[in-house]
Amino acid sequence: MFEIKDILKNIKKYRDLLGERALNRVEDLQELGKVAYKGYWERDCEYGVIRAFVETAGLDISFDEVIENKMKIPVKWHSICGALTGAFVVFAVSLPEDEIESAVEELVEFHNNSVLPIFSGNGSLIPGASPDSLLCRDSIVNWARKTGISPRSAERRERCARITADIAIKAAEIINKKVAVSQVAG
Repeated sequence: MFEIKDILKNIKKYRDLLGERALNRVEDLQELGKVAYKGYWERDCEYGVIRAFVETAGLDISFDEVIENKMKIPVKWHSICGALTGAFVVFAVSLPEDEIESAVEELVEFHNNSVLPIFSGNGSLIPGASPDSLLCRDSIVNWARKTGISPRSAERRERCARITADIAIKAAEIINKKVAVSQVAG
């Protein structure tokens, strides 16, 4: 099981490798969610979250940079929900160091204990359930068990796309409240 201290080790390493990056305040959270949702379908959940911040908040980072540096993080987090790892990278490069731990805790709490998905996605009916875990596979299995929907279904993929948007939106809300306006670019 992943602990917050392990996530923080990885965030520190990403910050050391990638440095601090400015970003604009995200005013239109739904637009950010749409970009994250679309990014999920283009590549995956981690990409969706990072792309959303690049496109809507002007974050100067490439997904290739993130992938290249992923091999250098101390604790491999391939089992964590990729939407969360994308948000953790955004936190690593954009938040003041003294705000990162509380941001991670708030985002993990939201992910694990909220009825997700919230984002409307393609408009189809997708039942929600709390993931109860930050681990991708466990989250999917818990959702499938609670909803009675196969984890290999199209509905599960739609669920993950929507959760990508949910995590991007929540991460932006956290960043917006933790970063003083004067520290945000633009």
